[in-house]
Amino acid sequence: MSIVPKALFFDVFGTLVDWRTSVAREAEIALKPLGHAIDWLAFADAWRDEYQPAMDEVRSGRIPFSKLDLLHRRNLERIVTRFGISAPEEVMRHLNLAWHRLDAWPDVAPGLVRLKRRYLLAPVSNGNISLMVDLARRNGFSWDAILGAETAGDYKPKPRVYLAACAAFDLPPAECMMVAAHSKDLSHAAKQGLRTAHVARPNEHGPGKGEPAPFVAALPELALRLGGRACLVIGSGAQTLVPQLVAAGVDAVAEEALPDPVVIAGLAADAGVEAWRVRNKSEGLPRPLYLRGVSITLPDGARRTVD
Repeated sequence: MSIVPKALFFDVFGTLVDWRTSVAREAEIALKPLGHAIDWLAFADAWRDEYQPAMDEVRSGRIPFSKLDLLHRRNLERIVTRFGISAPEEVMRHLNLAWHRLDAWPDVAPGLVRLKRRYLLAPVSNGNISLMVDLARRNGFSWDAILGAETAGDYKPKPRVYLAACAAFDLPPAECMMVAAHSKDLSHAAKQGLRTAHVARPNEHGPGKGEPAPFVAALPELALRLGGRACLVIGSGAQTLVPQLVAAGVDAVAEEALPDPVVIAGLAADAGVEAWRVRNKSEGLPRPLYLRGVSITLPDGARRTVD
């Protein structure tokens, strides 16, 4: 990547949050006390299957723009009869807001913290603003703005949704990056000039029923792939080195996989891989220049300075 973006825009459903198991859980909590016993995951899938057709009604101009909460309620009313469910209005209202109570994938909150050090962050989702606020507060997402369908008055993948997000930050599309777990979302963003990053969510629709990632497997890896003063520490005791590197101004992520810690940096596609083994210099791999002079206390208490 030759140009580092200034803003990162995130798809939310499936990319940042696990909608399937969260909706199944919320449906069971709401409906099981009423005596209903169904396949809760199938219920979540059926509700989600109505998502795109409902937005097509808006995108085609057949109905005016409506917030996603409203579309979700219409879709819910369609599927409850299919599953033989009847529930009082207060239960239906609460269940419809299940989409406000989705849980994030485990890598998301720490990944956003790392990315926020260097970039403007915002959701560009088809979810309405109140929905995005509730998900952010529930999961600890720290946004610079909430953008997407409601601010654009239309639904992705209409061009105006992506372009309105860029305009909100007074940035050209080339300085913005769309991050998503869905190829179609990314391809439409790219057509508008945005840069793109694909995050793997291979189990979004169930085990093995999501898109694998040709780019990154988790958000912390995205921080590394974008380059800059970022590094990955691999090896036993790696967790003890990360706070020291962060204190020195280096965005570090730990992955304990080898006997001796290795500091890896410069994972941007056009930068190759640079590494420095804390105990022994790695063969054929230059030390990252920005790590030189950084002092590290090893897990065994020894003090080393990158030379």
